[in-house]
Amino acid sequence: MKKIILAFSLLFSVLFLNAQTDTSVVNVNTSQIKIGTHTVTANTTVADLIAAFGTPSRIEKIAGTDRHYIYDGLGLAFDCRPGTVEAVYFTFHADGDKKTANAAIKSTLLIDNYTITDHTTVDQIKANTPIKAIMCFGELMCMSDPKQAGVTLILGYTKDKLITQVGIGLKKM
Repeated sequence: MKKIILAFSLLFSVLFLNAQTDTSVVNVNTSQIKIGTHTVTANTTVADLIAAFGTPSRIEKIAGTDRHYIYDGLGLAFDCRPGTVEAVYFTFHADGDKKTANAAIKSTLLIDNYTITDHTTVDQIKANTPIKAIMCFGELMCMSDPKQAGVTLILGYTKDKLITQVGIGLKKM
C-alpha cells in the first residue's frame, strides 16, 4: 500500500510540475520583455532572437522582406524591422493569423502587475492593465496610444471578447 501511495504521490508531483507555467514579464517603463531567461528590447536583433530561441518555425515576408519571425511551438512571434524587434506577439488562442504563432503560449503574460492568461478578456485588460488609453477598431482589435512612453499594447480577440493575441510594441529608450 505504501508503494502505491508513493507512486501516486510521485505521479501527482510530476503532473503538477509539468502543469506549472513560466511567466513572460513586460516592464512598461523600460520597454523590455523578459521571456524565460531572455530579455527582448527594441535593440534586440534577429541574430539575438535566433541565439536565444533557435531557428524560427517560419518567417513571413512583407513586401519581399523577412519581417515576422514565428516560433509556433513557443506561441511567440517577433515583428522585426529593419533587423531589430519592433513588436512581440503572444498567442493565447490561434485564430489563423499568418503573422502570429499557430499554437498557444504555455505561459502567462505579466504586464507590470497585471496577469494575462488564456481566459482573459479584452474588457478585463482595458479595466486593469497599467497601459491606459486603449482604443478599439472594429470588433476584433484594440490598441493603446502609441505616443505613450514604454510599450504599445495591441490586442486581438474573439467576438465573445476572449483574447487571441497580445502584441507588445517596443520603443527605443
